[in-house]
Amino acid sequence: MGLMKFGKFTICCLSALSLTALVSCSDRRPRTFSERTKRDTSNDYIIQVVEDTEPDTETAPSEPWDFNGQIVIFFGEGFNSKDFINETMELIREHYGLTTEKDLNFIVPLVYPDDLKDGRITSAASITDKLTSGYIIIGAPVDTDLMTTKLSDDYYGHINYPVISLLPSNTSDRNILGQEASCTLILQYGKKIQGLPLQELGRHLIINSINLITGMHKEFGYKANFNIGAELIIPAQYICGDTYTAEAYIDPVMNIPSINHFVFK
Repeated sequence: MGLMKFGKFTICCLSALSLTALVSCSDRRPRTFSERTKRDTSNDYIIQVVEDTEPDTETAPSEPWDFNGQIVIFFGEGFNSKDFINETMELIREHYGLTTEKDLNFIVPLVYPDDLKDGRITSAASITDKLTSGYIIIGAPVDTDLMTTKLSDDYYGHINYPVISLLPSNTSDRNILGQEASCTLILQYGKKIQGLPLQELGRHLIINSINLITGMHKEFGYKANFNIGAELIIPAQYICGDTYTAEAYIDPVMNIPSINHFVFK
C-alpha cells in the first residue's frame, strides 16, 4: 500500500475492490496520425482518502526535488502580464528550493496570445511531449475548449496526465462545456474579484496544482491522471486549500451538478 500526502489528506493506494476515486497511469504519449488506430490499456489504481493532521499545502517540500517530468502552464487572460509571470516563476523557484535554470526547466510557460503559432489557440496543444506530466491553464480565454479538445483527441479522449483549468476568464457555455468534456478539473471562483487579489489567488492555485501533479508523479510515475467517475472534489479541494470550500458547479439549465467543474469561495 502506498501513501500520498495531499495537505489534510492521505491518499492510500488500494486494490481495485475499493469503491473510491480512480487514478490511471501509463507511459502513453500523444499519438501520431498513423498510430491513432490502436488503443493502449492502462494500469488503474484506486485511491482512498483518510483524514489526517498534516500541515497545509503551502509549505516547502521536505523531500529532495526528484521530479523529472514537465508541467505546462498556460498563462491566459488576466494572468499573462510579464510581472505576474515573473513573480509566479520566482515563487515556484522559492517554493521548491530550485537554484538553477536547469532545475526550473520542469515548468514550460506558455503565454497567451504571444506564444500561439499563427494566433491559433489549438497550437497550445502541440507544446506537449512525452515528458509532459501535467497541463495547468489559468485564465482560460475564449476557444480554450478547442485547445483542450485537441489535447484530448491526441489521447483518444483520455489524457494520461491532469489538465487543470483555473479561474477561466471566458465562462461562455461553449467554452465551459468544452472544457468540462476534455479537462480533468475546472476550478472557478464564486465571487467577483480583480487586480492584485485575483493574481494572488491565482498563484496560490498554481502552486497547489503543481503540488498535486508532482505528488501523483512520485506515487504513480510521471504519467498519472484521475479517471472519469473519480471523487474529483478531493483534488479540487486540495488545490483550493483550507481557506476555501469547493462545491460542484450546478448547470443553470439542467440543474445538475458537474463531476469535474467546481466553484469555490
